[in-house]
Amino acid sequence: MSGLACTNQTKEVEDATELKLGEDFNTAAALSMNEVMLVCQSKVEDDAEAGGETSTTTTRVFEKALAYCKRYANCSNQQQAAAMRDLCESAGLADFETAALANIMPQNADEARTLVPSLAARGEDGNERFSEEQIEALLNEMNNVRAFE
Repeated sequence: MSGLACTNQTKEVEDATELKLGEDFNTAAALSMNEVMLVCQSKVEDDAEAGGETSTTTTRVFEKALAYCKRYANCSNQQQAAAMRDLCESAGLADFETAALANIMPQNADEARTLVPSLAARGEDGNERFSEEQIEALLNEMNNVRAFE
């Protein structure tokens, strides 16, 4: 194949504003820190029930990841994490947007649109995917879920 033929191949351009996150993310599910913490804690509990630690839970990477999630996760139990995901999915957010909002917990719609650019994108019809009021309402509901432990 000539050099010219290689340059003429089209490659999907990654663009977070359009939720084009690249090949690696096409089939991947994005998890929030809350969900990662729950998965890690479940693994530790499973190992304890089995009578010992496995090579997975004894690594420094696993321990540091769990410590990080415990420090920065903003939900304390599985019901809260599930409620946050349900709220976002019912609002029509993609997995990536759901995880990003749950992780950063923006204070208002403007901050959410700045940190998660796809929230400010327009649909095929030219209208905003989410109005400022819709984003504010979602953020308020997420804060309510987080507040009731």
